Amino acid sequence: MKRAIFLLILLGLFGCENSLEDLNTDPNNPVTADVKLVLTAAEDIILSQFNDYEISYDFMSGPFIRAFAGRFSFHDQWEEITNRDSDWDAYYNGLLDARDVIERGADQELWQHVGVAKILTALTLGYLTDIYGAIPYSEALQGPAVPSPQFDSQESIYNAIFSLLEDGIADLDQPTNFPLGEEDFVYNGDVQQWKAAGYLLLARYHNHLSLRQPAESATQTLKFVDRARDAGLSSSDGDLVYPYKISGRINPWSEFYSEAPWILASFDFMNLMLTTNDPRTENYWTKSINEGIYIGKENSSPTTGDLVGTYSRLGGYFDKPDSPMHIATYAEFLFIEAEAAWRNNDPARAAAAHNAGIIASIDKVAPWYMSQVSGDELAAYQQKIDDYKQNNAQETASSITLEKIMTQKYIAIFPMNVESWVDVRRHDYQYPGYQQIPTDDNGNPVASTFVWRGIYPQGELSKNPNTPPSTLFQKLWWNE
Repeated sequence: MKRAIFLLILLGLFGCENSLEDLNTDPNNPVTADVKLVLTAAEDIILSQFNDYEISYDFMSGPFIRAFAGRFSFHDQWEEITNRDSDWDAYYNGLLDARDVIERGADQELWQHVGVAKILTALTLGYLTDIYGAIPYSEALQGPAVPSPQFDSQESIYNAIFSLLEDGIADLDQPTNFPLGEEDFVYNGDVQQWKAAGYLLLARYHNHLSLRQPAESATQTLKFVDRARDAGLSSSDGDLVYPYKISGRINPWSEFYSEAPWILASFDFMNLMLTTNDPRTENYWTKSINEGIYIGKENSSPTTGDLVGTYSRLGGYFDKPDSPMHIATYAEFLFIEAEAAWRNNDPARAAAAHNAGIIASIDKVAPWYMSQVSGDELAAYQQKIDDYKQNNAQETASSITLEKIMTQKYIAIFPMNVESWVDVRRHDYQYPGYQQIPTDDNGNPVASTFVWRGIYPQGELSKNPNTPPSTLFQKLWWNE
């Protein structure tokens, strides 16, 4: 409760969101605020955006990968769902706070705070560039000196991400004048967990370059997998999440889904889970109100009628007021290892990591449903878990395939939809095998190709003349 009240006070101090132009024209940099408090604000602003239901691309990209289906037609009309406000400005507000921590924290030798701020900066840049490609960074947040910052190439942004993460991890090891403490509400001042998270993110972003640098990407990814493990990443206790339970906020997806949800379970994703008797089904979705069963909606028609009553919605583990938002997880880490090992011609390691990833994913979410049932129902559910692990988490060097790795990762990292969308795009929409372009209410495809990127928000297009033209159908640098 003490920490929740503390965060609510911080929201009042730092909660105002300005446009990127405003930040570059008249930056609201809290120069008189304690660096430790500014770090808390940076964590809150940046990490909470991953769960902003209406403007977050974790929400908007769900239909692209067929994790979600639309309740209204615009969710199947790709141009319409992305022609909305985005979380662009909020992320740049977070970058402004993180930059303040880096600059003033270095002056004060608060190196642990500086290290966390660099990791948060890298995470933010990674999220934005994996949606938009080129983004402002080197000239961004410099006040009236640069009111219209240039857009840096995605390649240069990736180089900045790698440097920030490695420098941030190194900063965490430097002697500090004041150690990280409760102002870090993510890991409660545990520097070792931040180091492990930094290495996890290094593995993630090197793995993203599988098409650009196939051999080097695999080698670098596995190097940082090993370092994350050496730093102590060994279970889901190390997951990087936004912890709504202690934040003073309510999970906005909980509020959204309890009122009038715009998105429903996709038929294809639901069918994937039901046909394999996946025990995560009960933790991902609600049962249909009308029929009392798990049922997903096609990613096309119909888009009218009693859809909320007919189809399953987000539920169980993810939709409670205090449910955490997953941002980077141990299960993801294991599937990153599996893919990189596969690409590095080490199928035995790939199979072992794949199997461990399934187990970690199930063990993370299944306790929620187990707390809701008892007696014979609980015993039956435990048997369901055991059967699924036996049938799906026993791969060997001779049986493992890339399709199995990527399909299981897709299930495990739900609803981290932007990260899943990166995977789907890197593999040309091959996995899971049901990826296809939806049709409109007249049965016509909504586009001639898949969606490869986000379009820049209208505010940036109108205010920054350096904003490049963009369409949903342009591939990003790492995907070309």
